[in-house]
Formats: sequence, C-alpha cells, structure tokens
Amino acid sequence: MEWIDLMERRVSCQGRYMHAVNLCEVYDDFLRVTNEAEAEKMVDNVDLLSLDVRRDMDDKFSKQVARIKSNGRISIADCVALTLTRTLDALLLTSDHHKTDLYSRVRNCFIFLKIRD
Repeated sequence: MEWIDLMERRVSCQGRYMHAVNLCEVYDDFLRVTNEAEAEKMVDNVDLLSLDVRRDMDDKFSKQVARIKSNGRISIADCVALTLTRTLDALLLTSDHHKTDLYSRVRNCFIFLKIRD
C-alpha cells in the first residue's frame, strides 16, 4: 500500500495529526524520488488526508524528543513523531516498518502499523 492509498482509505480515527518536521521529511522523500513540482503537489494535497499539521516545539516537547533520541539510533523526525504520539495519546501510523525494534525499545506506548507493502 502506498501513501496515496491512505488518502483513498481515509484511516478512521478521532483525529489525524502530523508534525511539521515529519511533513518536511515526507517532502524531502518526494524531492529525492520525483521532482520539486511533485513534492509541492504532495504538500498541497495533505489536506485531503484531513491532517492537522502540528508545530509543537516548546521546551517540554523538545526535551522529550531529546530523551527519546538518547535511547538509540533513531532520527530526530522519528523522535518528533513518537513525542507527538505520546503528547496526544494517539496511534502512530508510519511506513518505517523496519524500525519497529527501535520504537519498542523506547517505550511501548503506541501501536505500529505497516502502511507500505
């Protein structure tokens, strides 16, 4: 299943959130595999997912990101996603299925779902 499939399936939940740092990461991925026009189109179409793009980054949030980062080899963007998940007491949806072990070592406070086949 690809990212675009999520738009069609409209994952059912109470709210859909993405941190701006993670949106930046997706934009970067699109730039690497397509071109700037396609990456811009993807960002413009994020609202089709009914996502609330969060920009949390106060001291408490950033310190929690750092605490997770100190637990092992995990990207800042992934730490931001985990911190937002904890902050909102939410369900984390990610296509980074190869990082399940890293996430579970940090703390089992969320469910990891494989989005891509």
